[in-house]
Amino acid sequence: MIVASIHDPEVFAPARFAENDQYEGRIVERLRVLQHSHLLVVDDSTGNSVVANALAANLMQNPTTQMAANAVIRPDRCVRLPVDPNRHRRIAQWIDTPGSAEAVALAGHGDVDICVVAQDTLEAIEEENIRQDRITTLARYHTTRAFNRENLVFGGRPVSDLTKNQFLDEIVRPVVHWATNLTIVDKMISRSGFGDATNPAGTPGTNWPRFNDTLRAVFDQWDAGPFSDGNRVTIITEAVTHVVHNNVALLGDSLAAELARRLSIPTDRVRVILKSPQQVRDINHDRYLVTNHAFVVGITRGFDLLDGTANCAVSDVFLRQAQAQGDALARLMNSQRGTAGSYPVR
Repeated sequence: MIVASIHDPEVFAPARFAENDQYEGRIVERLRVLQHSHLLVVDDSTGNSVVANALAANLMQNPTTQMAANAVIRPDRCVRLPVDPNRHRRIAQWIDTPGSAEAVALAGHGDVDICVVAQDTLEAIEEENIRQDRITTLARYHTTRAFNRENLVFGGRPVSDLTKNQFLDEIVRPVVHWATNLTIVDKMISRSGFGDATNPAGTPGTNWPRFNDTLRAVFDQWDAGPFSDGNRVTIITEAVTHVVHNNVALLGDSLAAELARRLSIPTDRVRVILKSPQQVRDINHDRYLVTNHAFVVGITRGFDLLDGTANCAVSDVFLRQAQAQGDALARLMNSQRGTAGSYPVR
């Protein structure tokens, strides 16, 4: 789902086409590639992005293009990834174009999807015996799987043709792997976990195993990433009021704690927040996967997509950019008043 863009001379180095009167148009073309990338991987060896520095140095004459670049290369879209210093030095000895050594070093990181490199960088990648199935030059970019998945940035796609492993590998892993924080928003999790209002015993519903399987699979993908670092995944769902335990209604923090216990996620790694029906009303038809990055994955059904080795349940998955504070999801995420329970207790 993501294309991690890089610091490569093919993307921005003005030396490649400084004498070309179409320079600005070509910059815009490259910005489009970055805009359609879901995350931007930047080299942390210097603490600065070669791409961002090149833009700042060479686009100051054109404020409109500079503003467009700043809108695309935002900190909340970037993942800082350390490079292999030994590989960096080795490459720099025989390829001296600024940015190329960083590009090759980043391409060598097994978790990164690299979409655009220069031809000489590609040759260096070949010398380093780095896998090339997700690496391309700008000229060949339009033939790649990454280009075919670009519509996920602004549109969506059905996922019922995907197996469980394909869904996790192509949709979930690229989004959550680099995240520090992960939040799953789905009003139906609690309803499935405790059954419907005719079930005061709170016995899980028939689709609870699929919810549990999907939630655990999403958690595992995030937990395998480099930045989860023992953090808790947050699950936001609707508070239910029908569950009775020892003749006492199970509500608030006690209900949240019981839901945390029923999830197949270690209780010390999960945080459950229950919201009132009024608070979740505005997100009635979509569920969300939210990270600390600048986009949100939405699905048009509950997080019960996965069922053993069968294909995903019928659903559309879409990507949306971060919204303003007035957005319904933003209001839900930020609202504290009226919260109907939490685990651990605040």
